[in-house]
Amino acid sequence: MQPLDPITGRALQVAQILRVIHLLEERPRGLEEVARKTGCAPRGMEALLALLASAGYLTLEQECFGLAPGLLEYLRDAWPTEWSAFPTIPEYEELEKAVRTGGPVRRAVEGTEDGGEFYSTVTPALLELHWADAQALSERLGAGVRRVLDLGAGSAVWSLPLAKARPEVKVVAVDRARVLSEVTTRFLRQHEVSERYELRAGDYHEVELEKGGYDLILLGHLLHADGWEGSRRLLARCKRALAPDGKLAVAEFVAPEPRHLDYAANVFHLNMVMLTEQGVVFTGAELEELAREAGFRDLEWVQGPGDYPILLATNL
Repeated sequence: MQPLDPITGRALQVAQILRVIHLLEERPRGLEEVARKTGCAPRGMEALLALLASAGYLTLEQECFGLAPGLLEYLRDAWPTEWSAFPTIPEYEELEKAVRTGGPVRRAVEGTEDGGEFYSTVTPALLELHWADAQALSERLGAGVRRVLDLGAGSAVWSLPLAKARPEVKVVAVDRARVLSEVTTRFLRQHEVSERYELRAGDYHEVELEKGGYDLILLGHLLHADGWEGSRRLLARCKRALAPDGKLAVAEFVAPEPRHLDYAANVFHLNMVMLTEQGVVFTGAELEELAREAGFRDLEWVQGPGDYPILLATNL
């Protein structure tokens, strides 16, 4: 078991409240059975169990969750003192509700006007986080890339290295009006590429896109918030907007197989349950499945210095 932290501690507390620990003490059980016996939505329970398994507090064998060796003794002897030392995390106070319902505990941030305020707050920090991976992607792309579509552009981190390195590149950046005015424009000015960007305000699921008008489309951490059906619709839009042999680049958290092996990805997956209606952290195989369903070929993973590779696909 990894050292306790506030997020894992709150998840462990919720597992006790929902009697998950009691159920698994009797014998290992599958997700559907645990969800049914606790009266919880499978989406919420899956996120809770996967997080606790990734932290080493549960085991997962043959699709059945069980208690890690020594967990009951830990809960009896050390847990009360350790947990009392941690501060409360306001965002996780309603975790129990999210696990029970399998849905967001407040108005979902995607697809709302409130989302503009949310994303204009969080996107500046993402530029530094993703810059090195965006540079690695830029270096991998061929010379034929001239017109680029950066959907959900935010800080424009995924297109900026390409625009800075290649004067011939023109970028259409799509995001909410508030994000474009408060975040995107600031970074474009800082990097002295404003004249090569067209800012197009709107929902990236609905804003008008020219058919076959782009050599490259960038999806920088969008699909996780859209879930399966939203991602299918978005990839279909991208295929129509790409020129023949155009490239699609998908940057995401990528869960391993089995998904409980990556603690960070499971924390993010739990956040998706609390903040979105359909959000999920996809595995690499699931992202490839979505790309192939949409009609893309020549799938390739571009590994930068970060933890998660970028999926690069070609339009048929």
